[in-house]
Amino acid sequence: MHKAALFLGSLALCALLLPRAPLPPHSEARAVAAAEMLHARFFVVTELAQGGLATVALAPSAWLTERCHLVGRARLAVLAIPSLLCTALLSVLLFGSALRRKATAKAAFSYAALVLLSTPLVIYARLPDGTLLATLLLCAAVQWLRRDAMVADVGIALTASLLVLCDPVYLGAAALLVLVRAAQMVRTSWWRALAICLMFAPGLILAWLAHQRAGMGGAPICDLVDGVVGLTLSAGKGIIWYCPILVAALWYWPAWWRTDRRSALLSLAVVTLVLLPLGRQANWHGDPAWGPRRFLPVLPLLCEPLQLGLARLTVATRPARLAFAIVALIGGSVQILGLAFPPTTYLRMVTQMKDRSGAKSWFVAAPSEAHYIAYLSPLRGHFWLLSHFVRRDPRFERDPPWRLIVSPLSKSDWRAVLGEGPQIDWWILGKWAVDRN
Repeated sequence: MHKAALFLGSLALCALLLPRAPLPPHSEARAVAAAEMLHARFFVVTELAQGGLATVALAPSAWLTERCHLVGRARLAVLAIPSLLCTALLSVLLFGSALRRKATAKAAFSYAALVLLSTPLVIYARLPDGTLLATLLLCAAVQWLRRDAMVADVGIALTASLLVLCDPVYLGAAALLVLVRAAQMVRTSWWRALAICLMFAPGLILAWLAHQRAGMGGAPICDLVDGVVGLTLSAGKGIIWYCPILVAALWYWPAWWRTDRRSALLSLAVVTLVLLPLGRQANWHGDPAWGPRRFLPVLPLLCEPLQLGLARLTVATRPARLAFAIVALIGGSVQILGLAFPPTTYLRMVTQMKDRSGAKSWFVAAPSEAHYIAYLSPLRGHFWLLSHFVRRDPRFERDPPWRLIVSPLSKSDWRAVLGEGPQIDWWILGKWAVDRN
């Protein structure tokens, strides 16, 4: 009963957060590819060989939009159905994992709500880019590994294969989960260990094809330190700034290590095997996006110590409970900033500002200036845009985030930077948002 209510509640809440603006480029590209797949023979295998499981999963929604000639918000709503379902299933999975650790129903619900609503996952729940699908598969594979039943062998191999088909960059983490399960079985039942490896083989073969064609082997690479720092600590993309709730998770990590060292070590290994290969990718940031989009699937693993933290809050002091609540509220506020505007809006403004100010040679890649310069962080930028929207103040030139490092722009340059002006990206606000825009 609790799980059904959580599933329906998550589905309804995420449906209310659907965007008004056109999809970001990477989401629109998947929608277009899914529509093309309906008319091309053997395109499914080609797409899977390029890490396009999310595109294949989007095909039914794309078919429905074409068949019914849907446009505008109706098209966005139908295309978001796979991500909405993945979000609802993930909420149930998080709730169940907390219950298996002897948490109360209230604590398990709070844990699922924190992971989904205080992190950027709530933003990607409404976009058909495959982020929630990868998150669900990785979380499910880890949960299967912690079970001893024979059906768990099939679950691990299947979810690990699908995870690799989502994005080849997750190959290391998926292979680790399969090998750990095979090592557990080899002494007692060698044929189960062999069966697990054989079931994982199709995903491994398609990942190799992606590596040979246009995957990790042929893609541009960047310095590992730049990528790792960018994903974790950089002002514009660091996961710690976009998920303040991780501060509470880090606080409880030592106690989590002492309580359940095997689970903590497994989570740490999986996160590392996602972080290092992704840090070498030139597109580690996944821009245009809110936060480190391609690194978000590890968030449920990083937030696991919160299960212990929520259990201890019942006997914690009032300052401790207050601090935890403040961190959670800050995390939710950060996601409101991300929900307010499309990720392309501010990044386009920063790029236009950079070009107009004569500083075009700062960075070669267009969005990179917003990754490492704190004054240009999307967090500051979206707060600046939202504050003007709430105050109905069109004088954006008075207090831009970059005013301390860039000379004032002319009126013509400001018109180029602002373009059509920022638009609230929340369809439920309807006519009220259009009027204020």
